[in-house]
Amino acid sequence: MTAESIRVIPASAGFHQGLKAELSAHLPDAQREAFLLLGGAHFLECLAAVHGERAVGRAVLPLAKLEAGVQRIRALGLHCVRSRNDFISRGDVVEGTSHRGSMVPRGTPGADFGLLYYGVDAELVDGTEQVEFQGAHALLGRLFGYPECCCRFYTEGNQLRADRTADTISDLGPFPREMNPLKGGLYGLRLLSHFPCSPRCGPSRELLGRHRSYLARFAPESMAAFDSLGAGIALYGPQVGLALVTGFRRLAEHTYEIQEVITRGDHAMRLFSSGAPRVLHLHSAHVFELGSWRFEDEEGFGAWFE
Repeated sequence: MTAESIRVIPASAGFHQGLKAELSAHLPDAQREAFLLLGGAHFLECLAAVHGERAVGRAVLPLAKLEAGVQRIRALGLHCVRSRNDFISRGDVVEGTSHRGSMVPRGTPGADFGLLYYGVDAELVDGTEQVEFQGAHALLGRLFGYPECCCRFYTEGNQLRADRTADTISDLGPFPREMNPLKGGLYGLRLLSHFPCSPRCGPSRELLGRHRSYLARFAPESMAAFDSLGAGIALYGPQVGLALVTGFRRLAEHTYEIQEVITRGDHAMRLFSSGAPRVLHLHSAHVFELGSWRFEDEEGFGAWFE
């Protein structure tokens, strides 16, 4: 690597592996098994139902994990049923993400995911699927315990766009690093499953903080490390994938010479690993230039997180 080239760091599973090891050593048995199967956001939302912080929840899992998922969730003391619908995932607009898909009748060929509904009250759980089937997203969001402002953001937004990530970024920042939407894709831990209306959303930050604090009780070292991640210039979009610029030299206002970047996906890796220096200029949240390339897309963004 020459002094002028960019240090490109592929996203690694190392952090998540360390977190799993630390949690496995300290979580109660039923919670440990649930976390290992469900992952961060689904596990934490199940606990929120156990603690009475939400009425019901939903988990989307690969078909091969559904039966075990029902067992793990029931072991937490919740009522859990499999949906009458399955889920077919589609190719996502942004490489390295998973937002697009279609609900289909259970057993449809090609389905690769299934849905579980859970909660402390069986009747309410059974009714939740009907609410979702009817497309009552505002009511569904409230049942799931999402902030009211985020429910409005989702229902009033572009219903044809499954991935609302870029819609949440209204300016160049700075935004709080803990709310960086790239953290989950780069480091393997998602603390929220909904689209916050903004990285500055107070209720979403409070919910994230509660989730983070619970994991920190059992994995303090891993969560302290997680707190330090996410700062930098986040670049996101169909042509750039996921990239977090963590090392740079400021040349002018909103103009930077990139020195180090963490990437996920082939688009981002090819974009930054040519060895040539890259100058990044952010014009607005959804328009930026990288060297001679210009990116202008409502489904992408560039913004600063600190």
